[in-house]
Amino acid sequence: MKITIPHGAQRIISTLHADGFEAVIVGGCVRDHLLGRTPGDYDIATSATPEEVISTFKGFTVVPTGVQHGTVTVVISGTNYEVTTYRIDGDYADGRRPDNVTFTPSLYEDLKRRDFTVNAFAYSNETGLVDHFNGTDDLTARTIRCVGNPNQRFAEDYLRMLRAFRFAAVLDFTIDEETLAAIHTTKHRITAISAERIRMELDKLLLSSNFPVIQQFLNEFAEIILPEAMPDMAVLQRAENALCQRIAALFHNCPNTEKTAVITLRRLKYDNATIDLTCAIITSRHANFIPNKPTMKRLLRDFGNHTKHCIAYFAASNPEKSDIAAKCLEITSQIIENNEPYTIAHLDINGTDVIAAGIPPGREVGNTLAFLLEKVIDEPALNCKQALLKLVPK
Repeated sequence: MKITIPHGAQRIISTLHADGFEAVIVGGCVRDHLLGRTPGDYDIATSATPEEVISTFKGFTVVPTGVQHGTVTVVISGTNYEVTTYRIDGDYADGRRPDNVTFTPSLYEDLKRRDFTVNAFAYSNETGLVDHFNGTDDLTARTIRCVGNPNQRFAEDYLRMLRAFRFAAVLDFTIDEETLAAIHTTKHRITAISAERIRMELDKLLLSSNFPVIQQFLNEFAEIILPEAMPDMAVLQRAENALCQRIAALFHNCPNTEKTAVITLRRLKYDNATIDLTCAIITSRHANFIPNKPTMKRLLRDFGNHTKHCIAYFAASNPEKSDIAAKCLEITSQIIENNEPYTIAHLDINGTDVIAAGIPPGREVGNTLAFLLEKVIDEPALNCKQALLKLVPK
């Protein structure tokens, strides 16, 4: 087989070859080509040391991004390419990264340290496909399997346990039984991994469509990573492929859902925007979803830009009411397109006008505007300054 390597990556490989070094593309980019997917980036491995790579690419922009681990970044035509020396990893004292690495001229030794067989490929036009660990068989079987002893692989880097689920979910694969058994044995160690790294893997997993793998992951890790969660897998499967809806489904059966979700999401270092959106969806479960304009305007008033997610989650939670949800969505779109008023900012009157009409400054001004909005939501024709002033309580 022949892989078409992008010009920049091929230029790096050819230049290193010309200087007498081996160089290949490695890992996920090769796997993606074999699966007919478009790689997101191209990593290059070489027998050259970082210093030799830097020397070879004099005149180019070369960034020493991780020299201690053998990696430099070469910039070709504005694109960054990570170039890493073949290496053997030392001990993993922290369960995440090797304490030290030893450079090696052996591509086999470099590939042997990698996590899964489907990530242990290498390729160049000179060598063709290099597959020392039967990764092509696992691609055919659609299986995630560790390179070598899975217990050793997970003891080296605990995050690999979550990556196994993520790769299986994103690629629509299954996890090899021996690999899954090793995860079950090692899973308690995941608490040593930072919340940010766990969150990144969780997000990619939730946004996949491989729900059996998501269920497997929850069976193994929910008690450790998401102890407050009470997922509803049926709702999760029916929800749109939006992170906020998928996260909300993880807390669907919790008695104090919003508070529980906030506790968990803050612990996992989610940003405030995601937390707010997820909590809006959870709160909207208590809202009315009646397909008429006054009700939908109140929904828009309460949930603003989050309303479409709230309606979609209502449909996921109540599949028998999908027609009602579709009608609700249609009506909210009409309201927005027609610029019909549904917030205080849409009123043809403001706080200054209300004060001038005799309402004392302070909380009553806001209460009065909210009262007027209720009137306008029910009777849009009232949204003119003169009519609204007549409604201001004396």
